[in-house]
Amino acid sequence: MRPKTTLAIVSDIHYASAAEQARGNDYELRGIANPVLRAVVRLYRNFIWQRDPLHQNYLLDRFLAQAQGCQSAIANGDYSCNSAFIGVSDEAACASAKECLDRLRAKFGSHFRATFGDHELGKLSFFGGQGGMRLASWHQARSTLGLEPLWRLELGRYVLLGVVSSLIALPVFEPDTLPAERSEWERLREEHLAQLEWARTPKGLPSSALNPAQRNLLDLVLEQYLGRMPDEVADRVRERLSGFEQDLHFAWAGSLTVNKAHYYRIEGPRLLVEYDNFHRSGKHIHSVWRDPEDDFGEDMLAQHIAHDH
Repeated sequence: MRPKTTLAIVSDIHYASAAEQARGNDYELRGIANPVLRAVVRLYRNFIWQRDPLHQNYLLDRFLAQAQGCQSAIANGDYSCNSAFIGVSDEAACASAKECLDRLRAKFGSHFRATFGDHELGKLSFFGGQGGMRLASWHQARSTLGLEPLWRLELGRYVLLGVVSSLIALPVFEPDTLPAERSEWERLREEHLAQLEWARTPKGLPSSALNPAQRNLLDLVLEQYLGRMPDEVADRVRERLSGFEQDLHFAWAGSLTVNKAHYYRIEGPRLLVEYDNFHRSGKHIHSVWRDPEDDFGEDMLAQHIAHDH
């Protein structure tokens, strides 16, 4: 039986720092010039949706308490209330997002992943047309908040990808952007889509492109790992590998000289081999053999390097 892992997911936290709370719960109303519309929004806030929009931090407390025992966690954006409507280039909103993310990272450590939400980048207010997407917020989210536009998390047989929905759906959000910034947003979108396509495909040279001698060398490398397994385990793995031997990919990085830093990986539908010899000038080796569909899905090599080097 495959080991189980429990994943906690939280979305739209709308955390408010002291700086955002100081703006008051009527921050949205102050930008609405039409008195009738302002009255309608006030009624909407009082009786339908979030009477106290800047005082919802207790919901994060509740989530953290309920997530006890979860091995991994994902937060799907909107870490601030975006009370200036321009994303985290607003200092108060940035402070909110940082406090929120700091608490989540303290709780889950390296098992935590966070995506971008529209509150991080800014968006036009529903009423009054205030704010919008700002490139300064993109850069602040990347640098100060440490948000990654694209990440990949493997949990057993599942592969989860974190993406920036506002970039993927940029044609829909285009009215939220400033004309002077639009071309840069479009460039970021194309870059993001290219990275997403790259993340979905195995890396390196496909085994189907190798000549017989090269394929024999690849088989010899695999046998070095199989030879260290118990015989009954190695036999099962060989049988499984025979089912997708044409779907393997081999990638190399670094020097081709003995005792110089280098790295390689062999990747297939149910195989990931990594060999890392970059430390101590190519004299300290780590290697990992994984079946992504039959393990915890943790990146053990990356964790070892992060914690022990």
